[in-house]
Amino acid sequence: MKEKAIICGSISGRDKDKFELTKLEKEKSKIVKSSLIKESPISFECKLEFMEKFGDHWLSVGRFVEEHVRKEKFSPLLHKSKDQFFHL
Repeated sequence: MKEKAIICGSISGRDKDKFELTKLEKEKSKIVKSSLIKESPISFECKLEFMEKFGDHWLSVGRFVEEHVRKEKFSPLLHKSKDQFFHL
């Protein structure tokens, strides 16, 4: 799953179909338009509340409107820096 996370985090969905590139399966969401990733242990559906540019970064704040828990025990990927993933 780490390799698929790298692809999803480094390629714009505007330019390429991330589901096609990674062979991840789409799952229909209940409330929002975006598809969920069926292989993900947990998915959150969010509505955008605020977005503003600060220098060369954007701050996006969302509100959770639905959660999907498929697996309760797993080791989440928390952060990627260069070639290193940090997780619990």
